[in-house]
Amino acid sequence: MKHLARSGLQRRRSTLFLAGLLVLAGTAWGQTPGRIVDPREATIDGSLPPVERAKALIAFSTGLVQRAESGKAHASAFRIDVAYYRESLRDLVRDNEQRRDRERLPKPLLMDMVRMTALLQSAAQCQTGRYIVCPPDLMTQLHRQQALVDQGLAALGGPR
Repeated sequence: MKHLARSGLQRRRSTLFLAGLLVLAGTAWGQTPGRIVDPREATIDGSLPPVERAKALIAFSTGLVQRAESGKAHASAFRIDVAYYRESLRDLVRDNEQRRDRERLPKPLLMDMVRMTALLQSAAQCQTGRYIVCPPDLMTQLHRQQALVDQGLAALGGPR
């Protein structure tokens, strides 16, 4: 009899334990992240002044970081968007060098944007199946670099 009471108690404990796990798993899966910025919403027009193009590129990189973090970014589309960011940044840097001194973007901001390119390239290689799934340390680096880029933009005196 004592044995039957113990097995009933164990059964209830294991049932409660499994129910708790299901609740925890359900809340983690059920959470929806904040609105993910679609990089295609940020138009990067080559005729814009460097500051406006830099703002558009920073918005684009923010969207890429959010997509990398979501774990739902399709690998091929993500790689194409990273290549577009890289080429747009290359054009911006080339155009920036041809501007007069007071119209140029500061070198530290450009270097932070170039570092962001390198990190996004690394993120583009984090493919699991068809999706981009980055390790936590790379996501930490991406967020840190995004903060540096945002600070550089804020130093120019303009919000995104």
